Amino acid sequence: MQITLRFSAFFLILTLVLSGLGFYVYKIYPRINQSSKTSTTQGTALISIRTAGGTMEVAALKTTERFIRTDTKNFGGISLGETISQINVPVYYRYHINLAEAMPVECNAQKICIVHVNELQATLPVAFDSTKMEKYTANGWARFNKNHNLLLLEQSITPVLATRAELNHYKQQAQELGRKTISEFVQKWLLKEKQWRENTNYKIIVLYPNEKLEDIAYRPETTNPTTVQPKAPTTP
Repeated sequence: MQITLRFSAFFLILTLVLSGLGFYVYKIYPRINQSSKTSTTQGTALISIRTAGGTMEVAALKTTERFIRTDTKNFGGISLGETISQINVPVYYRYHINLAEAMPVECNAQKICIVHVNELQATLPVAFDSTKMEKYTANGWARFNKNHNLLLLEQSITPVLATRAELNHYKQQAQELGRKTISEFVQKWLLKEKQWRENTNYKIIVLYPNEKLEDIAYRPETTNPTTVQPKAPTTP
């Protein structure tokens, strides 16, 4: 009886050791011999979309955005924990104006040219750098959905960025940058006209829809608007 028990205990221990060794080899061996390959294929159809009249990009903002998604669950009044996922990613907000409509330029006797431009629009979808994306996800104590929670968070990035692009403090920064870009564009355009080449010191002020000259006349960034300088005459 004692011999049987001893042999049974021995085989039990041996079985556990071999099982553990087999599991270890199973986990380690693929890492030694595993190879990975990433490939890309062209989509089945390339859709061309024409922008009527064209657009002009006038401003871009770069920042790092943070996205967090939490998921809690209770069972019979008992909390099963909270699954939390987080993504940090560099984002590039770009803004443009449409060129399909006219961009009136009014110049007065005081040598001030006022440019009326179309509404500033966010270029969608917003671009982000996936190579620098940082991800974190963890299960609640009795939850097993961290990967699914992270997937849902990733799928929400594009629509959330589209909403953030319309935030006032983003658009205000883009508008001020856009004024300078548009002023430089109009300046180069005016210099091609003989009338403006022969006159000096024209100041360019850019107005967006629903803006008036007096609304921006005393802003620090517009107190010194772009000045049109004539090109030096060329000898024929």
